[in-house]
Amino acid sequence: MRKLYALVVLGVVVAPFAVMPPLAALADEKAVCDDALNAQKAGDLKKAVATYTTCLADPKLGSADQIIAHYNRGRAYAALRQDWNAIQDFTAVIKLQPDNADALYARGVLYQEGGNLGFAIQDYSTAIAHDGNYYQAYRARGIAYAEKGDAAFALQDLNQAVEIDDSAPESFNDRGYFYLSQGEDEMARKDFERALELKPDLTLARENLGHLSFFQGHYEDAVKSFQEAVKIDGKDAYAVIWLYLSQTRAKDKNAAAQLAKNAAALDLESWPGPVVSLLLGKTAPEAIAEMTKGGHRHVQKVQHAEGLFYLGEDKLLQGDAGAAKADFDAAVKTGMVGEIEVLAAGVELKRL
Repeated sequence: MRKLYALVVLGVVVAPFAVMPPLAALADEKAVCDDALNAQKAGDLKKAVATYTTCLADPKLGSADQIIAHYNRGRAYAALRQDWNAIQDFTAVIKLQPDNADALYARGVLYQEGGNLGFAIQDYSTAIAHDGNYYQAYRARGIAYAEKGDAAFALQDLNQAVEIDDSAPESFNDRGYFYLSQGEDEMARKDFERALELKPDLTLARENLGHLSFFQGHYEDAVKSFQEAVKIDGKDAYAVIWLYLSQTRAKDKNAAAQLAKNAAALDLESWPGPVVSLLLGKTAPEAIAEMTKGGHRHVQKVQHAEGLFYLGEDKLLQGDAGAAKADFDAAVKTGMVGEIEVLAAGVELKRL
């Protein structure tokens, strides 16, 4: 899954949250703790968790190193989708150091992913109270407010994030996405374009610009944006899917051939790869619905919403507008307003 917010947590795109601070080495330089850090940096997260656990079992480990070990293990747990264990580690950090803004932010991220927006906002607010320049916390809190439907507070925080650091392209992208969700198309366009001025290879902003054009019915412009996104990252299945949808709307006769060509670079087994297979006619719609069940609770909800939208688009392509409308309506009713597919479903319903 991915978000059209530009924020990333723990090095893995799992939710609309910002890049975490870098991993820290323990001051005591204990061999077992160093092994844990090295394993984590190498991507061996299970080994890192086990080794941090051994490190933390040492009764002689100082409080400063306990803080770092809990924080780093929490990041590893979160990347492994073991959210409750991660929350416990970040809570341990906060107990040892109540003003640790990074741990408060990280815990807020996981609360937000789990749908506990009140707890998330509380943690972000406390992090901001300890560090008034923590623009990532402002961004995340703004997104949480948006998900709650508090548009005024959301915009206030997203504006503050831009004010604190107007060189961060992600902040402009996030605010642009908020404007897009509110129907403020020109404000959204300005922010996406500013994000791309700051970072031309920010695919999220490039794709968001494409979505805006698609929503407005400017399909040729959408094609250009998604072509650029695919050029930047040929393994971005979402960009490939939206390029195809835009090409079909623009009546590009090469759309199917281009989809097949782009699909060769994708993992069609992992989501949303199966959607590409669906559009290629190689996967049945029933299989897509089944793939959105099980797994991590938040991921399941997101993929369910996405799947409904893409099933609707496939039915539109097959000429079955009535069935497509039912899928779009179901996607909107998921309430997953942070997903571009849910916004898109609403747009499609207005067209039908």
